[in-house]
Amino acid sequence: MQFKMFSIAAHSTWLYNGDHDFAIDAGEGIATHLGLEKMAALKTVLLTHDHYDHVVGLVQLLNLRERMKNGKNDLVVYYPYDSHKFDAFRRMLPDRADWVRVDPGDRLRISKTLSAVPIPVNHARGKAVGYQILDARTRKKAEYASLSSGEIAALARKAVSEGRKPDFSEDFDYHYLTHTGDTLPLTADVIGRPEVLIHEATYPTADMIVDHEHSTLVDALAAWEKSGAKSLIVNHLSRTYRDVVDTVDFRGAMVVSPVPSVQTFVPGGEANQLKGRSGNVKYFNPTSLLLRR
Repeated sequence: MQFKMFSIAAHSTWLYNGDHDFAIDAGEGIATHLGLEKMAALKTVLLTHDHYDHVVGLVQLLNLRERMKNGKNDLVVYYPYDSHKFDAFRRMLPDRADWVRVDPGDRLRISKTLSAVPIPVNHARGKAVGYQILDARTRKKAEYASLSSGEIAALARKAVSEGRKPDFSEDFDYHYLTHTGDTLPLTADVIGRPEVLIHEATYPTADMIVDHEHSTLVDALAAWEKSGAKSLIVNHLSRTYRDVVDTVDFRGAMVVSPVPSVQTFVPGGEANQLKGRSGNVKYFNPTSLLLRR
């Protein structure tokens, strides 16, 4: 999957995936950056909490979609279970989306193959969630996992000759992504074992902490290790520490740099690369390179 992301703590945060037409959060500028075609195709918005840097772009997004779609509503907005601010959004714009309040553990179908499961996080006085993204896949049953394709084919022919339907596979949920949203460190069972972990790191180092509702880079790296994820994307860095970012060791994590630019991430694939002063690899869109000069 490819992700378009913008994330500067206290300014704006959002993520967009065009493969499955969903967004996580809707900070300022999301509608402008997506453009008319992507906005019209968007089917799902997953909101983590109601702080302004995560939601202020939602009204513009909903109003522009309504004009483009001539009043047709095919967008679902999921919002946390205990946030009265979103109830106000719903009353203000009742026909712009299908508004669904969610609880941790709910299973939300967001595309033909993807489901989202809200997870409890430590932020916004209990009115916030993160999301696990699960991909419906098929695999060989355990008793056939070690067999070659030739052996499977032979067993299939035998089953057919005996009037039985070959049944060697099973459906399962592949845990592709955990997006923590804003939070203090989470336990391993909440994070799960995703392929990709997107973890906030508002403070690059512990001595920079000024509140107790966000994580540090050390926390994000520890979560990466205990989850066993193949890729870590660090987001929600504070712009206050932009100069510090160039000197911090991100240990191979992808970084949504706190600059005013939409950045593209392809976990496990190719990405634009830029080396900071410390020699750490960071991933950006080409526009970011211009901003960093």
